Amino acid sequence: MDDFKEAISDCCFKEIPFLGSPFTWSRGSGGSLVKEHLDRGLASHFVFQYFEHLLVHHFVTDASEHAPLVLHAEIHAPATTFRKRRFHFEAMWANEEGCRNTIPKAWGEASRQSLPLTNKFLLCTQRLNSWGQQQSGSLPKQIQQCYLERQNLDLDAPNFDPTRKHELSVKLDDQLEKEEIF
Repeated sequence: MDDFKEAISDCCFKEIPFLGSPFTWSRGSGGSLVKEHLDRGLASHFVFQYFEHLLVHHFVTDASEHAPLVLHAEIHAPATTFRKRRFHFEAMWANEEGCRNTIPKAWGEASRQSLPLTNKFLLCTQRLNSWGQQQSGSLPKQIQQCYLERQNLDLDAPNFDPTRKHELSVKLDDQLEKEEIF
């Protein structure tokens, strides 16, 4: 036990605060019941800095002499650790007219401003990101709208239009394919 305590000291581990019963082990019953705080959560100074709220929950169970311990941790991430998300060209964009229009427009604008090549790429990236966010955000809504319209068409028996149903099916297949690629 002394070696274990020495290892904890050498590593500069500190006990993580707990919530629940102070006892994590028990044996016996009635007058011969023995309870101890054997199990603990330990962490280094670095871990305490990285996580805002560290807490070990001691739960009660009849299945074991040892109480289950659950670690709760919330990441403390200073604003300086966040980086801008890297640009990713999505394969589904290649078939989109909006994408085919966005690139030449951005490139032409950068050329008119006599921007260096790297800035031309940067402007295209920004415009494609903006366009892509609009597209990806609206795709689930478009799919839902297509499903609803097709369902309403099926329910409206007197005005059933097989041509419109086919158009909606083709549109829905196209949207579901885009969603799969995305």
